[in-house]
Amino acid sequence: MILKRLEISGFKSFAKAATLEFPAPISSIVGPNGSGKSNVADSIRWVLGEQSMKTLRGKKGEDLIFAGTAEVSKMGKASVSLVFDNTKKIFPVEFDEVIISRRVYRDGVNEYLLNGSVVRLKDIFELTNIYSTVPWCASKIFSSYFRGLGWALPSTISSRRAMPTGYCMLLPLSGNP
Repeated sequence: MILKRLEISGFKSFAKAATLEFPAPISSIVGPNGSGKSNVADSIRWVLGEQSMKTLRGKKGEDLIFAGTAEVSKMGKASVSLVFDNTKKIFPVEFDEVIISRRVYRDGVNEYLLNGSVVRLKDIFELTNIYSTVPWCASKIFSSYFRGLGWALPSTISSRRAMPTGYCMLLPLSGNP
């Protein structure tokens, strides 16, 4: 199973639709402070079914929708889609591409979609958990990521300080390091 891309529209700081392509199974999210790295991580948690608004750094569903600026009006909904290559039929569906999507509207209504068809959150959990190809609880992804990050960095503080500026460690998105 390969994560092909992440599509974000109206989610938190993403006023314009954005598509992040993942051409290889190893990726990392890097950028300066305020560039939206945490919002990308939150979008992945959210599309996979995260229910805790505290974990998503908000108080209600409306907090996930772009609030607007002086130049750009607020959005009416937020949507996120994870697109997976399913040519090896790891997911038990006939599609060569599996798209898991979630939308939230200002009135608080959430929709979960599988390849464009509205489904229940339970259906997303079952699809992603049956073969353990995608953890149904996105926090598993992030706890594995941080364990991997600790493994990848030098063990002493002085060694970490000696790392060159702009150093970037690419870590697998799944599996143990």
